[in-house]
Amino acid sequence: MDVSEQAVNPDKAGVLPSRLFGTPLLNLGAALPYDGVRCAIPGGCPARMIDLGSVRLEGVRRGASARGAVRRCCVRRSWTRNGDGCSICKLKFEVLQARIERGDDEACTTGAFRTLDATSRRAIR
Repeated sequence: MDVSEQAVNPDKAGVLPSRLFGTPLLNLGAALPYDGVRCAIPGGCPARMIDLGSVRLEGVRRGASARGAVRRCCVRRSWTRNGDGCSICKLKFEVLQARIERGDDEACTTGAFRTLDATSRRAIR
């Protein structure tokens, strides 16, 4: 995850741009066949392995853990690919809904894996 701002004003209305990077083991785009480069899962990479509707962002103090129970704050998303062909999901979070408070010095992104079919689960093991 890459957030494009060094500091966030928790009282600022607006969006916080960020990017979630796919890897050969975490496919964010369309289903891919195994090729060892873009997809390293024998049997192929299932499509959109992260449930983007579950992605949340919240501020935390250094050394603390995410508290959870944050409202959905991702308002926009788009897709692109990096140089090695892996998907990148560009996300924009509503700052006022992201539960970022004064004194927070880190941010935590949480989300859930999509439910995979039996073929995909066997291939990932």
